[in-house]
Amino acid sequence: MKILLRLFSALLCFYFSGVFANNYLTLDDSVQLASSNIWCIPSADGNHLYLSSGTGNQIHLRTLNTYLREVSPPVLLIDLQEISSGSYIKDHQHVIFKGHIYLTFSTGGDDRLYLAKFSLNGERIGRLKTVASQDNGTNHLLMVTDKTAIYLLWGKDVQQQHMKKFDPDLKELQASVVHSPIPWPRLAHAVYANHQFYIFAGDITQRHLVVYHWDPDWTPRETFTDTLIHGLTGEKNYFSTGVNFDRQNNLWQIGYMHQQKAQDPETIKIAVFDNDFKLLDNRSIAGHQHFRPYMAQIDNHLYLSYDSDGDGVFIKKFRINDGLSYSTTFENIDFTIGAYPNPFRNKTGITINNPDAQNITLEVFDLMGKKVAKLYEGKLPQGNYTFPFIAPAKGNRIYLVKITSKDKQQTIKVVNRD
Repeated sequence: MKILLRLFSALLCFYFSGVFANNYLTLDDSVQLASSNIWCIPSADGNHLYLSSGTGNQIHLRTLNTYLREVSPPVLLIDLQEISSGSYIKDHQHVIFKGHIYLTFSTGGDDRLYLAKFSLNGERIGRLKTVASQDNGTNHLLMVTDKTAIYLLWGKDVQQQHMKKFDPDLKELQASVVHSPIPWPRLAHAVYANHQFYIFAGDITQRHLVVYHWDPDWTPRETFTDTLIHGLTGEKNYFSTGVNFDRQNNLWQIGYMHQQKAQDPETIKIAVFDNDFKLLDNRSIAGHQHFRPYMAQIDNHLYLSYDSDGDGVFIKKFRINDGLSYSTTFENIDFTIGAYPNPFRNKTGITINNPDAQNITLEVFDLMGKKVAKLYEGKLPQGNYTFPFIAPAKGNRIYLVKITSKDKQQTIKVVNRD
């Protein structure tokens, strides 16, 4: 029976798209965060997403449940005007470590690097700690934990990184300079897994996507680099700030920015690798003018955050599959579709981020393939839109919302819990 249901589900998706794929991620939901415009870092404690996002010279904490609903109002973590007037926030990162949020951020104007500890509801614990001052290498940070301590790395040059190690009370345990055998750029992400540190980045040319291997004491391993994605001439594969090691499925998911040619717009892609870095899946998940991907995992779902260069922060929720499931995300999609709330009671809003004016059709189907609503048909100008959908009085509980343009389409599932 399970096999028959799975086959039916795959055939149903084939009906809506005409495409099968060996995919490891299926888009379940997406939202745009209000009052947030750039650089959103997610982490998770198993029940909630904790997002630190920048707005001007402030950093706020947003807490979402697994349905991408905010469970409380945003909490102000950092107001730079209270710390250093005349400076500005350049970069920030955070991790969850031993049930607390540890936030680091760098400032321009005075070139300082700070570290602070917060409870999960955003209350600061102890004083704000100055890690470095008058250091212009703090613009690109790496923050990682091995579950025993916190490590901060920031650039000295392309082959050297300052490193400081802290205990849970922000006591400095170690300060050193990490030396790399080869140059590497600073738009990167660090992860501790398999008894080593991994740093994911483009190579120095930003053409190839590379992983750098370090021992737990931050000495380079004998096999220092693996090239994950080989770029063609003129291509760029870089800014791999979104990395998740899926311990449940022994998979790596890497979000990075891709540019086909120098004059082409940049897109965000997710690549999936096994634990030996064999490429399993690689696809675009956001249209152009989207930047800075970051990731977190709760159970069998992957959450991806990214921004639109100051025009909004977006969160996408993916179901992690076994590699044989159908995916409703498509290569080089020209729009982003979501639903809020989802699940819903009787009424929800279908959200569309449309980067370019184009003709689209937005329709809703039940699981038998019967069309229950046409929400829009015609030319849709560039912008963000919300189309209301009211479920039929005696309708089904699950619906498929399909958006179609000239040569691309995307389908999401919405659930009526009434």
